[in-house]
Amino acid sequence: MFDNTTTRGWRFSAMAALAAAAILTGCGGDDGGTVVPRAQGSTTQAGTGNSAGSSAQASVEESTYTDGIFVDNSGDGYFQFDTNFPATFTAVTGAIVVESYLAQQGDKQFGSRPQWPAGASFALNQSTQAYITADGAEEVFGYQDMDWGPVGAISKRTPQGFQFSLDKLPTPLYDVALTAVDVSGQAVADVLAKDSRSVNGGLAALMASDKTPMPAGSHIYQTTETVLTTNIWMLRDWSGNGFYPTLEAAQVDNGGTIRTLGAYRYLDHPGDNTALVEYNGKIDAGEIRKQGDVLTDLPLGYNRVAATFIAQEIQKALQPR
Repeated sequence: MFDNTTTRGWRFSAMAALAAAAILTGCGGDDGGTVVPRAQGSTTQAGTGNSAGSSAQASVEESTYTDGIFVDNSGDGYFQFDTNFPATFTAVTGAIVVESYLAQQGDKQFGSRPQWPAGASFALNQSTQAYITADGAEEVFGYQDMDWGPVGAISKRTPQGFQFSLDKLPTPLYDVALTAVDVSGQAVADVLAKDSRSVNGGLAALMASDKTPMPAGSHIYQTTETVLTTNIWMLRDWSGNGFYPTLEAAQVDNGGTIRTLGAYRYLDHPGDNTALVEYNGKIDAGEIRKQGDVLTDLPLGYNRVAATFIAQEIQKALQPR
């Protein structure tokens, strides 16, 4: 993905590949499903109204929406799929479904529960990431394209989801909005084709011929994240690849402006959100996420009905023939 054979041959176009492996902007077209309304009354905004009663009602409604999805054994469930490829990247050899959950109502920390419906079990595809803000930096270990999972904590519940933060950073990073879409009756292949992780991970290709209709009650969750605190995100698994010895050397080849975020210097790049960052004595590639930016095209979530059914279909597809 990166051409690291020479530092001066590296260009910011390589950063586009890094960004594509994480979170991209620009959600694609019609989802082909029906948006599921929130629970009655949950359109009330937090803090609206002019009485303590209305604020309390909003708080209850916000908690109900998030907990109604994630609370273990009682919520609708939030599941995601991942796959395993051989070294040749020619075909999926195994699949995993991961449940993100809250142990009980009001909890702030997500748990993660993996299951292997088909093929040999394999390690969850996770990575080390770093976040830099004006207040400091924190490294986390988790999904590289869904960073609010086990690594993040809910700092505030909202009518459509929640805000989340990390332990060492005092301000929340993102406002996460979850939109439930009813995909009952749609073909399994069509549903997986909407999921960026399934497309990139080969699952959509594996199931491309599966026209079995999804059962009644099947929902997907479309996710958007609004940046609340300007930050630089880095995928540390690819750190220290010798991009450049200094930011000044990178600036000669690529232009841009050397700036500072908190205690860290970085080189921005005109026209996009990529950056090179001085971090732990090395120059690393990063992605600038500015307050107010909206991140879309995130992996889908699936409720329990949808995930259970798709897992069964995957199991059939991976059976020896």
